[in-house]
Amino acid sequence: MTISRSKRILLGVAAAFLFCGTYLWFFGEQTYWALSARYIAHQVPLVKRIPVDLADVSLADSTNAKSSYFGYDFQLPWSDVDEQNSKANAKVAILPFRSGLYVVIKDIAPKSLINSLLADGKLDPSEFSQLYGEKSLDSDYAFTRIMLDATPSQLNLRTPHKDGVRASMLLMMKAIAVPVDSGIFNVHSGDFKGFQYGDPTEHPNRIVVDLFSDNKSLELTFSRKDKAALSVSQPEINRIVMTLQQSSAGSQAPSVRSNSKAQRTQPGT
Repeated sequence: MTISRSKRILLGVAAAFLFCGTYLWFFGEQTYWALSARYIAHQVPLVKRIPVDLADVSLADSTNAKSSYFGYDFQLPWSDVDEQNSKANAKVAILPFRSGLYVVIKDIAPKSLINSLLADGKLDPSEFSQLYGEKSLDSDYAFTRIMLDATPSQLNLRTPHKDGVRASMLLMMKAIAVPVDSGIFNVHSGDFKGFQYGDPTEHPNRIVVDLFSDNKSLELTFSRKDKAALSVSQPEINRIVMTLQQSSAGSQAPSVRSNSKAQRTQPGT
């Protein structure tokens, strides 16, 4: 992506402010809250979803293949890693497989989303916390949780001014920020907690997992080179996400380690 998630949120919010100001001038605040909620839900149905727990937390069989990126080790459910075409720099790693699957891993600094919203939006931290709650500045996870928990049902003709502004803004951010509309799920892995966007049983063309810890955030994107529907399973995703652990030596050097005798498997098999 050429535009970061926080930049896309800000651009969408700026356009929304222009529309909101015009509408409120002519029709009034209360009707705007109710109609905007209905409009957003109709145009972007995913805003009606909230995070739910994964129905399947099992792990696919291990192939004895492992990877290390950004100071963390994790196991792979597939042994067809295309090691020659794997790429990594200080912030992004691309792990391709011969099946056509790609796993992209991004290393993200803590509070990068909050800091970007505050800096680029020229927002005052005290006003930000007054609008979105005291915990909104605690971490990117805390703010993302607040955003994802927002639903159109929180806006109606009786919504007070402050709550209306808060819920409306959160819904607009949610509509822009959520990358996949086939489901939002809570995920946990050691020091990390976060969200999975996309249900593999619905075969979207990508699935994104955002993980947050006190000192690091990771974003994992599963997609295919040809942009076709994914054939990965939830247990296969779990094998990667739920085996994340700090490298024993604390090394930041990327690596892929596999057992040459391991059975070669491909996604979904």
